[in-house]
Amino acid sequence: MPRLVAHALLLITALCWGSVFVAQHWAAGEIGPFGFNGLRFLLGTLLLAPLAFWERRKTPLRTRDFSLTDWSLLLGLGLVLGLGSAAQQAGIERTSLANAGFLTTLYVPMVPLIALLALRQPVRWIVWPAVVLCLLGTYLLAGLTNLTLHSGDAIIMLGALFFALHILVIQAFMARYPAPFQASCLQALVACLMTLPLGLAREGLDMSIALATLKYTGYAAFMSVFLGFTLQLIAQRYSSPSTAAILLSMEAVFAALFGWLILSQALSATEIFGCLLIFVGVVLVEAWPRPKTELQT
Repeated sequence: MPRLVAHALLLITALCWGSVFVAQHWAAGEIGPFGFNGLRFLLGTLLLAPLAFWERRKTPLRTRDFSLTDWSLLLGLGLVLGLGSAAQQAGIERTSLANAGFLTTLYVPMVPLIALLALRQPVRWIVWPAVVLCLLGTYLLAGLTNLTLHSGDAIIMLGALFFALHILVIQAFMARYPAPFQASCLQALVACLMTLPLGLAREGLDMSIALATLKYTGYAAFMSVFLGFTLQLIAQRYSSPSTAAILLSMEAVFAALFGWLILSQALSATEIFGCLLIFVGVVLVEAWPRPKTELQT
């Protein structure tokens, strides 16, 4: 797959995730955050299961079985995704939405930092100014005039670390075993098993609530789990983790645009400027020339 096509898929992923903001907004008063996540991962697992079985059946017998390393990476995918979602939701209960929106985006610099310092992977220098632009843009888009710390901020940052690890684990798995439907299905199942029990235990989730909010959780399952995470898995086989993180930060821009178009949430001049900075960061890392001798990062 050409690099530009892979990066277009990552932008579509960000678009899918950003559109789910509307469903989350409408569902907020009817279902708790853990219940919402648990149900969307459950429904996403059910949507992905037929494609996962089809993908496995068409794989040659000699290469069909996962190795122990493959299974470890698959389990890791689900764990970091579930932990990231749980930490984000737990942190939101203890901080402001503006803080949560900005601090979650810390996964963008975390990815190249971990790749460089822990994994010894080279990172193109242009990635760093692009990261700064994305962070500054998200800060302005979140409507923060100053960052007042809350008790949940550390939990949000922990969630951002898990999301960064999720991007890196995807890269490791897809390089070994390109099975996006199986990986997407299994990670959704693990994440469901981590979040749905919290919805049942902490938020009083029951069948009546599940049915009443099915249109919201169903939309989120299709757009974020079935489409979003699967496209991310496919695209990251042909992109680097650092570039993927920057492209996926467009989720914040798309969320703001959907909020404006559908929810009539006005954007201030500062927030529009924040969107523009994120977009410039994405264009910068995408358009900057890549020397033939330089690894794609």
